[in-house]
Parts: sequence; structure tokens; C-alpha cells
Amino acid sequence: MNNLLFRATRDPRIFEEMKKRLEVFKICMKNWGERDIFTSSPAGDTHPFFKLSLARSMPKFTEDLYYRPEIVEKALDRMVEETITQSLERANMLKASMAVLIEERASSYFFTPRIFEKFWWKYTQAIIDAHWSKGLVTVFHLDTSWDKNIEYFKGLPKGSAVLHLDGTTDIFSAKEILKGHLCLMGDVHPSLQAIGKPEEVEAYVKRLIDEVGFDIGLIISSGCDVPANVKPENFKTMLDTAKSYKGRRH
Repeated sequence: MNNLLFRATRDPRIFEEMKKRLEVFKICMKNWGERDIFTSSPAGDTHPFFKLSLARSMPKFTEDLYYRPEIVEKALDRMVEETITQSLERANMLKASMAVLIEERASSYFFTPRIFEKFWWKYTQAIIDAHWSKGLVTVFHLDTSWDKNIEYFKGLPKGSAVLHLDGTTDIFSAKEILKGHLCLMGDVHPSLQAIGKPEEVEAYVKRLIDEVGFDIGLIISSGCDVPANVKPENFKTMLDTAKSYKGRRH
């Protein structure tokens, strides 16, 4: 088990891949700058919990959490330190004001509150506190349903994070829990962009602005990523509506 965790956290191929991605970011930043495109969140990382899950596989990692928790905690302690150091270095180099933190497997969709609190939440708080102390806002990319976990995020400093939801989490419920505390991002679902009609996209974006965009920050975005088979007219409608619609309460 020790060897497996060592490979998951110290495999040089992982760091080589990270270096390659960083070089791509530099090229993108240069090209975007030449086109006057503002980029708010080029820095960031995958959450250590998620990294271990990917490296070990979901079944094996779940066994580790229940039968070898001490080893997992030791690995997470080390990985969180590295995540913080690398994230702050990237943010400084790229002059970023925000840092992305990607997580797909820690919510109540997969694990009990006890597992979530012990192996995810306390480490997440450490990362966010480190980011926030340097003026960095953390953008959580949260896939799967986080409905039963949203309440925890009220424990973060006000204004310190943005929760990017993928359409599985109820963004309207999340708004009621977090209003006035953290910003929400999303959640025009990829399926709506791929097979929906422009008028359906427009209606949903307006609903988001009307029901979520008041009493809390809101960034209109795709739920998770823009799908490869997105209809161009749907993507354009999402952007145009977000820019032009003032909302019923304006």
C-alpha cells in the first residue's frame, strides 16, 4: 500500500504532464492577451482527494478510506502541502486572481458525511485558507450532486470561493443556502447546449438570473464543460442572454 501511494503522489510522469499543461497555459495567456480576452482563473489544481481516487481507482481508494485510513491521511497531508505551494506559485507567475480546484468524487453522492469531513473537508479548508490569505478566490469545479454538502461551504470565509456546479446539484437550493456568502457558477447543462433549442437556452439563462442572480453572486456558465457537440447557436444564445438580460428585479 505504501508503494502504491508513493507512486500515486510521486510518479514523475504526473509532474511532467503538469509542466506540459503549464506551458500550454502560458501560450494561451499570451494569445488571449493579444486578443484582449480577460482570463480570471488560469491557476489551480485537482484536489488531492480526487488525485488519489484517480490514481488508485475508485474501488481501491474506497477500501483505503475504510481499512487503511492512517496511510491515506499521511498521503493527503503531504499532497495538500504540495497543492498549496504549487497553486500559489502558479498564481504568482500568471498574476491570477483566482485558482481552480477540481473535485468529482467526494460528495455525498459517493461518501458518508464522516468520510467527507475527515478526508476532504478539513483539507479543503486548509487549501482555501492558504489561497484566501494571499487574496486568491478559489473556484470549485464540483461535478456530481453536492446537495447534501452545500451547507459545509458556509464555513469558508465570505467571498473566498465560487462553486461551479454541473447541473446535477440543485443550484436553486444552493442559492438559498449560500446567499450573501459565496458566489455560484453554472449551470447551463451540456445536454441543453447540445440538443436543446436556442429559445430553451435563453429561457433557462433568464431563470438563473431571475432566481439565482440576486442576493448572491452568479457567473453564467456551462454546467461542467461546454460539450464537444454543442450547437454554436445555443452557445451564442447563452452568452448573449447573459450579457443583455437585466432580470425581472432590475
